[in-house]
Amino acid sequence: MPRRAGLLDMALSASGGSGLLISAVAGKACDFALGTDTGGSVRIPAALNGIFGIRPSHGVVDDRGVMVLAKSFDTVGWFARSAELLAKVGDLLLPRDTGEDAPFSEVFIARDAWALADPSVAAALAPYRDRIVAAVGPAIDMTLGADCGGLTNWRMTFRFLQMREIWAEHGAWIEREKPRFGPEIAERFAMSREAAAKTDTGEAEMRRQIAGRIDDMLAENGVLLVPTAADIAPFCAFKAPESAGFRDRTLSLTCIAGLARLPQVTLPAGFVDGAPVGISLIARHGRDRALLALARRLAA
Repeated sequence: MPRRAGLLDMALSASGGSGLLISAVAGKACDFALGTDTGGSVRIPAALNGIFGIRPSHGVVDDRGVMVLAKSFDTVGWFARSAELLAKVGDLLLPRDTGEDAPFSEVFIARDAWALADPSVAAALAPYRDRIVAAVGPAIDMTLGADCGGLTNWRMTFRFLQMREIWAEHGAWIEREKPRFGPEIAERFAMSREAAAKTDTGEAEMRRQIAGRIDDMLAENGVLLVPTAADIAPFCAFKAPESAGFRDRTLSLTCIAGLARLPQVTLPAGFVDGAPVGISLIARHGRDRALLALARRLAA
């Protein structure tokens, strides 16, 4: 089998360093590691390497000293090889959960999110999905993006808002110092410059609608179940269109928690052609500890 793309390439945004850290965790060089997650840089490397990872609720983990990429999306997450250790790290970093301490009792299955996954990935995740439903409560089939333009529009909203924030944070320095970037990074900063020059045509309002829809749906006892990534890690030999297809479908999944500022835990849930795949649980903002406890129970 051709060698898979490097973990650094798998970080969708924010934290290429997370890819290096997850190599250390997956390779048993350390027990756990911290990493930033703006668009998926904890969740995706964790899923593609068969370990556990969490993107916490936005703003609940102290990020002082961390370089900002996109302020309203940046979070400090972490990786571990077991759900138990993932939860123990949360005991140290997370505040107490907000709201009612009710157990999760409903599982929302987003048909449009599952449709983004390659059929082989969806099939591999199906037994774990059924296990979660059996352990938590009834499954509620629904279309997540039905009332807010669809998940492709969610991804475009995420990218526009994120790029505007990136340029607001780093644009002046880039224009002044004119640093040399690799081709892909240079292209992303150029796109961020273009986004910053455009007028918001409703993206901020769309984000508010998305967050409100998910918040109402999950209430206190709901959990949203989605594939973490759309496919297994791309081959190094993939051409640009193939890599872009993986990135767009996967970002359409990771943008859900990012736009709504929600906690998301990814669990290793199977293999496709010998490569790991992950499944994700998303809860209401501030229910991070409960989500980690649920992941711990499911993994046990």
